[in-house]
Amino acid sequence: MCGQRPSEEPEFTRVLVEAGVDSISAVPDRFATVKQHVARAEARKGAHDDTREG
Repeated sequence: MCGQRPSEEPEFTRVLVEAGVDSISAVPDRFATVKQHVARAEARKGAHDDTREG
């Protein structure tokens, strides 16, 4: 996935994570920010998955 859009739109990063994309590139100066967005999206996805199982 091209790094420009995930670098500029955190909501798009969430959509990618929820869709199961496991490789997202980022522009170098936004890497840390994109990494934080991915971590948050994965945490939300995990919490959402846990509520389905219960």
